Amino acid sequence: KSIVSRNSRVLSFQLTRCKTAKAASMGVGRRSPSQKRAVNAPFPNSLAIRREDKNRWERRAPLTPEHVKKLVDDGLKVFVQPSTLRIFPDAEYEKAGAEVTEDLSVGNVILAVKEVPIHKLIPNRTYMFFSHTIKAQEYNMPMLDAILENNIRLFDYERIVDKDNTRLVRFGRYAGYAGMIDFLHGFGNRLLAMGYSTPFLHIGYTHMYSELDNARDAVKSIGRAIAQGGLPRALGPLIFTFTGSGSVSEGARHMFEFLPHKWVKPDELKKLTESRDFDNRVVYGCLATTPDIVEHKDGSDIPVDRQDYYKNPDQYRSTFAEKIAPYTSVLVNCLYWDQRYPRLLTVSQAENLTRQHRFRMIGLADLSADPGGSVEFMQRLTTIDFPFYVYDLENHEAQDNVATAKGVMICSIDNLPTEIPYEASQYFGDSLLPFVSSLARSNQSKDYAAQLDELAPELRDAMITSQGELTPPFQYIAEFRRRNAAEKRALSSKHKVLVLGSGMVTEPLVKYLTSFDSLFVTVASNDVNAAEDIVRGRRRTDSVELDVNDEASLRSLVRQHDVVVSLLPATMHVPIAKLCIAERRHLVTTSYTSPEMAALHDEARAAGVTVLNEIGLDPGIDHLLAMRVINEAEQRGARLTSFVSHCGGLPAPEASGNPFGYKFSWSPLGVLAAGTNSARFRIDNETVELESGTLFSHAEPYDFLPGFNTEALPNRDSLHYAKVYGVPDASTFLRGTLRYRGFSLILDAITQLGLVDKSKNAMFAKGAAPIAWRSAIAAMLPDFAGYDVEAGVIRHLQLDAPGRESEASAVIGAMRWLGLFSSNDNVPQCGSPIESLAAHMHARMGYDKGERDLVLLKHQFVLQEADGSERRQTSSLVVYGDESGTAMARTVGTPAAIAAKLILDEHVIRRGVITPITPDLYYPLLSGLEAAGIKSVEAEVDH
Repeated sequence: KSIVSRNSRVLSFQLTRCKTAKAASMGVGRRSPSQKRAVNAPFPNSLAIRREDKNRWERRAPLTPEHVKKLVDDGLKVFVQPSTLRIFPDAEYEKAGAEVTEDLSVGNVILAVKEVPIHKLIPNRTYMFFSHTIKAQEYNMPMLDAILENNIRLFDYERIVDKDNTRLVRFGRYAGYAGMIDFLHGFGNRLLAMGYSTPFLHIGYTHMYSELDNARDAVKSIGRAIAQGGLPRALGPLIFTFTGSGSVSEGARHMFEFLPHKWVKPDELKKLTESRDFDNRVVYGCLATTPDIVEHKDGSDIPVDRQDYYKNPDQYRSTFAEKIAPYTSVLVNCLYWDQRYPRLLTVSQAENLTRQHRFRMIGLADLSADPGGSVEFMQRLTTIDFPFYVYDLENHEAQDNVATAKGVMICSIDNLPTEIPYEASQYFGDSLLPFVSSLARSNQSKDYAAQLDELAPELRDAMITSQGELTPPFQYIAEFRRRNAAEKRALSSKHKVLVLGSGMVTEPLVKYLTSFDSLFVTVASNDVNAAEDIVRGRRRTDSVELDVNDEASLRSLVRQHDVVVSLLPATMHVPIAKLCIAERRHLVTTSYTSPEMAALHDEARAAGVTVLNEIGLDPGIDHLLAMRVINEAEQRGARLTSFVSHCGGLPAPEASGNPFGYKFSWSPLGVLAAGTNSARFRIDNETVELESGTLFSHAEPYDFLPGFNTEALPNRDSLHYAKVYGVPDASTFLRGTLRYRGFSLILDAITQLGLVDKSKNAMFAKGAAPIAWRSAIAAMLPDFAGYDVEAGVIRHLQLDAPGRESEASAVIGAMRWLGLFSSNDNVPQCGSPIESLAAHMHARMGYDKGERDLVLLKHQFVLQEADGSERRQTSSLVVYGDESGTAMARTVGTPAAIAAKLILDEHVIRRGVITPITPDLYYPLLSGLEAAGIKSVEAEVDH
């Protein structure tokens, strides 16, 4: 850009002016006149300072009161939007001569630090802020489109440079200061989790220090401790590699040098790491400059010229993975990068080093704050509230638990200087002040050439947009956007999976699918924030907002994918299945096959579509384990005479301390609704049928293993599965649900009170008059006459009968703990009693941080062998949740993910509505589950 003359830029701009066409090509929508903001006419020679509102930590200002006074004295009118967060009080700006006002439209120029929300942009104004658009960053392209549409002239601080392309307006050194301090704090914690206690543990976050000097003193203090006591030799030489030569890198190195240190050259790293003769009372630093990290693609020995590299980046390749990465303990990355340049370190390069056991990197402080940029596996930014995560290069996933996750710890906060708001704002304003006057006095309505004449020379190449167009120096952004779009289109050649729903089960499903480079996964949900959280940090993913009742939008998404996995409530699956059949797309669900779903079999088969249901845990894994044993028995001439199966999702024993002995790892509504089903099963050739609403009263103690105090209750129509499994004549056939003992007593009482009624109820209706739970319970007691509600419940449930004292105590205690007798807790009115109770229980009975859940599954088989002998065997599965997710989510989501992959790989060739009960399905599914760490234990038992 620097070699383009001013005249050619002006000519190019004039020749390419076509606002409507350009706006359309950029994907810009047009507001109707009624949508435009009503604004005041700006004062001439004026500027306004916007209140920062990106997050609670943003306390910086582009100009301090001291700077404002100089501008006022220079004849400018200055307006300041009031703020209670800004480090400088409003009164100081008023004292400096500014007018404090909410209305920014009175300013001709509006200054901010961070991006401005689209809905707060004021048309026909000049804005200057860090826009994060100059690399066509996808997340800010909607804002850029809105800026073009609203005829906003945009200047970016990042592009205010001198003739040598050195940035003149920046927080740079302060980003380096804060980034290094924050990283050292996290580094101490990470090393502690690895089993090493180090002085790094004793430094705080930058924002904990009232002044920068105090933070420097803290770094010096841990430096003295390292010099005296040393660092664990098992860590080897601790090597901090710095990239970049700008102010951010200078600031980071400034803090680093308060530690006892030795600088080494890149070509000395290999020898240093291979030698045991290193000094553990120092940390080693290595500055990797451009000649150290790239070489000519043609293999030429000509020394790398930095300016030639910037002009012709396509003629160079990165050597960082070969020469520096294998020896680096901590990478402090401060490189500027865009799509023209080779990446410092790609995902595949890091993966290869990991597989070769040559990757010793413990941490990455990516102060460039560029997701997917020069260090490709840095996939997401962090925040001051949550400054670290760990990226696992083997499993391609990011985890927030720094203490237990394996991989590289990453810190990449994009607003680091706001942790030092006073000094950083003063420094920034000092560098910005020389350019403000000419900007405030310039006229954006003039043609491009005339605008250039009015501006300070350094501002001319910082103007990104003007008069609804990208200015000549930034027209490359349109090309970058086209290239990004082409890359997305290229992904269409991959298999694409659409996941409907963003609940608890979705994350392990997405984790499994994204472990394959051949797959692209889209998560669609009405809760787009939850969907974004699931895909964040994962490659080849996207998230979209979707109302599944919007058939046109749903159809469009289905059409763009090869397989749909629906994790939505079962009642939604039939319409989705019909749409998938119409669009000839395969469907996977974890829900039971309803009669309505089964009726679609012939239609699906005729369309060549597989609709695979019942591939979660229960139903799902239970089918796979059962059918493997039954079919293998039949092949050797044996037959099944008895099958008893129980499965349950429970809190781990240490987390089961509430009166219910239960917490929710899946839909609370689903848990409650399951208890309203009827049940049918067979015991010793006697068929038993239980009416809807009576299941909880038929719970029986069940000894899963000696360490688990469980009870079992029947689950749905077991005899349906006797036919499905091909054993309709089995004398005993029972499928049941496991809970800790005492759960069913409480749920039976709640059921009898009518709290699991699915009918709409005026008292529980959305928008009804608020009502406390105590009053709602009283209203549901048919014979309540004003006496104590708890006594009324005991009387209604007949718990006042002799011998039922302990039951009454358990029920009343549980309801009291849940808040159902509270006069202060209002009912969350969701439409029906069961929906309202589910919402209330979900708020009270979730898992706390660090608590585990547990999945138990046990099949008991009695087989009559061909010689007449009897054989008893069991299949058992015990899975605990861990920091990566709940056991329930893992055992439901993983089987569904494996099924989707098998369909895409054409291992599933049967079409129609099917369940996983045949060898072509259960063998590869069980093999996939074992590979994913979900493995059952098979055993023969004595009679």
